[in-house]
Amino acid sequence: MLQDYGVLGLDSNENFIMYDCNSKLPDLYFYMQDINGKLIEYSLPQEFYTMQMGLFQCAILVSKLDIQDVQIILGNTFMRKTLGLAESISNPNYNY
Repeated sequence: MLQDYGVLGLDSNENFIMYDCNSKLPDLYFYMQDINGKLIEYSLPQEFYTMQMGLFQCAILVSKLDIQDVQIILGNTFMRKTLGLAESISNPNYNY
């Protein structure tokens, strides 16, 4: 299955899965419940979880962490798509 997406293997540091940049990867989906128990779907298109590393090599910016009792950490890759920051009108010089 991985070959269907042009996966080349791990990078030299074994941090990222490398693939052929010409390959089309599927969207990633996450489902979380809000405070009222309603299931919310979040999707990440390929351009939000990949990065070009060379002329024809790209990296998938999702990695495995060996942390006990942690199922998933959604970091910058997820936040770039789902979180927006706006400058405060009342305090425009506040440093984010």
